[in-house]
Amino acid sequence: MEMIERWLKGSRNFIIGKTLYLRYGQDGALKKALTGAETPALKVKLLQAMQALCAAGEKTPAPTTDKGEKMPDAPNDSILQSITEDWKAKYAKMKYLQYELDKYGSDNSDATRSTCHEICKQILALEKEINALWDKRDYYIENGTVPDVKTDDFTIPEDPFKHAKLIDNLTKYVRRYRLICSKEPGNSNAAALLKKYQDQLNICHGKKD
Repeated sequence: MEMIERWLKGSRNFIIGKTLYLRYGQDGALKKALTGAETPALKVKLLQAMQALCAAGEKTPAPTTDKGEKMPDAPNDSILQSITEDWKAKYAKMKYLQYELDKYGSDNSDATRSTCHEICKQILALEKEINALWDKRDYYIENGTVPDVKTDDFTIPEDPFKHAKLIDNLTKYVRRYRLICSKEPGNSNAAALLKKYQDQLNICHGKKD
C-alpha cells in the first residue's frame, strides 16, 4: 500500500488516485464511476475510499516472511545474487518513476492525464514484478532451483562415446550460460541453468577421472 500512502500524503492527484483505486479497490460502483468524468463529489468519494484502503492495510497482519524494502545481497550464491540484481534494477526504476510522478503534483490537466496514467501503469507493473521476484527467491530457497528450471534425473551413459559427447554438450551449455550471465547479471534463469549444467559436467568429469 506504499503508493496509496504516498498519494494520501502528497497532492492527491485525481488521475493517479483513480488509477490506483482501479488497481487495488473493491467497490465496483466506485470503479465504474471513476471511468467517467471527474467531479467534486467523485473526488471526495475517491479520497474516502483511498483512506479506507490505507486503514485496512494498516490493520492487516504483517506477513510471516519479512521481505522488507531491500532484498539482501548473496555473494556466495550466484542464483540468489542474480535475483537480487534483477530486484535492484526494477526497484530503482520504480522509485525513479514514483519521483517523476510526484513532479505533477495536483495537476489534472488534459496534457498530463495520459502521461500520469502511463507512469502509474508502469509503476504497478514493476511492483508486480518485484513481488514475483520475492516469490522466486522464496521458491529457490525452498527447492534449490527457480520455477522455470526444473531438476532432472541425471545419469551418465556407460558407452564411452556417448559419455564424451555428453561432456562436449555440457561444456557448450556452460560456456553459453556463463556468457549470458556475464552480460545479464539479473538473469536468474540463466544462472540456474549455468549451475545445473556445471554440476552435471562436474559429475561427468568425476566419473571419467
